[in-house]
Amino acid sequence: MIRARRQTAVLMLLLLVTALAVPFSAVRAQDATPPGASPVAIEVPAPGASPTIDKIRQNGKLRAGVALAAPWLLQDPSTKEYYGPAADLVRRIAQELNVPVEYVDSGWDVLIAGLQADKFDLTVAPMFATPARMKVVDFVNYTEAGTCYFAKKDNAKVNSLDDLNNPDVTIVTFTGTGTEEGIRKKYPNATINSIVQPPGGQPPIEDVLSGRADVGPFDSPLALFIAQQYPDLKIIPQDPEYCIAHADIPFPIGMGFNKNDPAFTAFLQSVVDAMQAEIDKEIIEYSDPKYMAPAT
Repeated sequence: MIRARRQTAVLMLLLLVTALAVPFSAVRAQDATPPGASPVAIEVPAPGASPTIDKIRQNGKLRAGVALAAPWLLQDPSTKEYYGPAADLVRRIAQELNVPVEYVDSGWDVLIAGLQADKFDLTVAPMFATPARMKVVDFVNYTEAGTCYFAKKDNAKVNSLDDLNNPDVTIVTFTGTGTEEGIRKKYPNATINSIVQPPGGQPPIEDVLSGRADVGPFDSPLALFIAQQYPDLKIIPQDPEYCIAHADIPFPIGMGFNKNDPAFTAFLQSVVDAMQAEIDKEIIEYSDPKYMAPAT
């Protein structure tokens, strides 16, 4: 009798241990993330759910509109290969769709028109998501930045942001850019000289050094590069470090694409979410002045 009770007690103990151990091991297996794997799930829409993705699959390629802007999208001048966080992002999108990327050279003044004319499926160019642009295309953003300015050190007319809103001050801008849109809105009294940005994505340095304009804008991550490379120029506001931390007219930056495709929007957002840590790391890496020389 006693022996039978002992056997029963042992059996119940074994059952209890098994009952506790199975859920614990199952939870650990469920929570475990393989090394290098993203904890964010990327869900590719099924056929018929996204008109944009259906078209990409039908074409057998992802057409990406390109305009350079360091540190987000750069190009090796010898190999012509694109690199930087925006390039890695579009390659990951294409990988998830199992198609190659076709880069379509564009310009900042025609990016929106290129989307609307179906010349590409999205912009790999890092576009400022400005209010005017968001009226006509959708965005999925992955970072933000603002604008700083350079002027000749001997130009006494311009020493602060307050000095820009003056008809006696000429600001050179690139036609169709988000930077130009922001400057026109914030500084309506300034004289704007709008020009087409040349290939390579470089700021309008020569326009200011030659005296054709008093001020030129640039994306805030370029501040250290411009200060080091052009000692005759001063940075507004204040200095490079202040410019980076307190940039003027900040905007979100992301990929633009045609409206009315929520499944495509959700897919792109899931890719950005999965890559966000990598994107942030690369923005810091490629903000080093050694990467900032204009592409030629």
